[in-house]
Amino acid sequence: MRQLREGHISYSIDTKLSGKSGSNTGSIRIKEKPVEKREAVIINHLGLHARAAAKLVTLCSRYRSRVVLIANGHYAEGRQFIALLMLSAAFGSQVSIEVSGPDEKTAAIAVTRLISDGFGER
Repeated sequence: MRQLREGHISYSIDTKLSGKSGSNTGSIRIKEKPVEKREAVIINHLGLHARAAAKLVTLCSRYRSRVVLIANGHYAEGRQFIALLMLSAAFGSQVSIEVSGPDEKTAAIAVTRLISDGFGER
């Protein structure tokens, strides 16, 4: 069993070779880890700026799950302040939220709610 990581999705690949002599055929099973996915739009007129990113980092740090935000073709870990700022998510930007881990549902709901509420700055 080997673990591969491509972009922000982890794959487990299990290869089994046939026990027959001269045979080199095998089976490959790819299992993608379950991920809670959500969509949100940045409604804060200042976009995802420093104060909003700090609130997001604080929120994501409360959960054990891994939170990834995707905007403008870039992705960032929810716990990495600079990476969130580098998303350049301005007002009206569509943000995809992918959460994987033991508390993924509650983390996804909380992050989506924070973004949808304009980071509490309305």
